[in-house]
Amino acid sequence: MSTDPTAATIEQNAAEDDDRRRARIRDAWTAYHAEHAKPLNPRRVIGDDGRTYEIDDNVVLGWSGDALDTSVHWLFGEEGAPLQVQLDGAAAEADTAAAQAWLDTVLENSGGPLLELELATLGGITGHAVIRINTLNAGPVPPATYRYRPELIELAVLDSSDVDAEWTPRNVHRSTKWVATFRTENAAKGADKRAGLERHTFDPDDPDRPTKWTLTVDRTDKRGNWLRIGEPTVWPWPWPPLVDAQNLPAPGQFWGRSDIDAVNIALTRAGNARASDLNRTARLHAHPSVLAKGMTPTQAAAIDLGNDKLTALPDPSMGLDYLELPEGASTSLGWLSELHDQFREHSRVPAVAAGRLDAAGALSGVALRILFAPLLQHTAQKRLTYGRLIRDLTRRLLALGGWSGTANVQWPDILPTNDLEVWQTASAEQAAGVSRETSLRSRGLDPDQEEENRAEEAARAANRMTEPYTDPAAGDATEDPPQDPQPAPGA
Repeated sequence: MSTDPTAATIEQNAAEDDDRRRARIRDAWTAYHAEHAKPLNPRRVIGDDGRTYEIDDNVVLGWSGDALDTSVHWLFGEEGAPLQVQLDGAAAEADTAAAQAWLDTVLENSGGPLLELELATLGGITGHAVIRINTLNAGPVPPATYRYRPELIELAVLDSSDVDAEWTPRNVHRSTKWVATFRTENAAKGADKRAGLERHTFDPDDPDRPTKWTLTVDRTDKRGNWLRIGEPTVWPWPWPPLVDAQNLPAPGQFWGRSDIDAVNIALTRAGNARASDLNRTARLHAHPSVLAKGMTPTQAAAIDLGNDKLTALPDPSMGLDYLELPEGASTSLGWLSELHDQFREHSRVPAVAAGRLDAAGALSGVALRILFAPLLQHTAQKRLTYGRLIRDLTRRLLALGGWSGTANVQWPDILPTNDLEVWQTASAEQAAGVSRETSLRSRGLDPDQEEENRAEEAARAANRMTEPYTDPAAGDATEDPPQDPQPAPGA
């Protein structure tokens, strides 16, 4: 039976691409945890006590992990990004409030801001963010059950290196099949990696217009053979229980781009090598060493170089000199600084984002945006991809609860601001014709609530102005003053 060589070549290329993707992810994990190979070989020396000691001059820099953590912080802020439920159609306010409370409960049960942190960190390392919707029940249940029991829904973030996907050529960003493989703890630590693997496969009934998905579970035995576990489970929804998005956009590709790419890793490794060289040089030459000229070791040992002492040499031909730090050390230190600058430029996390600022004093909003421009652009790209993931996720969660709608992400504005400049700008806006309501709303304030607060403040001020003067020693001035006693009749 003949096979199509073109199809075989395409499948082989796809397998090689997937192997390279997983290799890149392994390298990214190594860089994130700063587990790089040591550029210098440790040295063993024998001490004065006769024991052997190891001297390790290697310096390992955590540039990759630090840059990614900063990027994640800028994406979601310190307390996460709140979600605002928006139901389809003319939904009643009470129904929207109930859906909002239900969605908040589901997300909080799954970790809340910690879930967002894990999602963005895994996406930044692997290049793709994947989250799975787990329903903690034996099978499909009606939406009413999920609405009154939100604890049956659990969200789990997946490492995309454990996930395989297929997609339609008409839309490279829409998956038509998912396969997630999990390793048990024993399989991960044991010598036999084949045993203890579990594979979940999600297949649609129709790749083009699915109405439901089927979940099948396979598990490996000690020989590495896959065995079917139980019967397939039907997921009665037109979308799978997995939601995904690219970490950084990769046009024309399904899998996204990682924050920790090959350039990021190469710059970090070069920094490790240069910092290690400087560390060894400083250890050996930071303290000037005395060099004795024209004398034997016995004569040199007899010379006393103590503080506040005059050292006399036995012969005029003898001399003392000092071995100091090589002049090239300053050049190496400058090159290390240049490597770090190149790393920041590539990762788009400027030094000012890490709290390093050469200029002192308050900066204008324009100056702040110029300094943070690379990180702002980086964050804006991520908010497009992760925003899409969150909207898709919340739409599916609300459907499980019996609602039709989604949730908009309230992205925090984490750019440092100059408060005085902000309100000076507000005054200039209103002078140019911008309404007070628009100006207040653009700064996150509710004009109606502020109007009520001003009315209450004015009422309290008017009451204080009309209150009579009260003498503390005379008691309450609002009481009727005591009346003079009336004379008795006939007095």
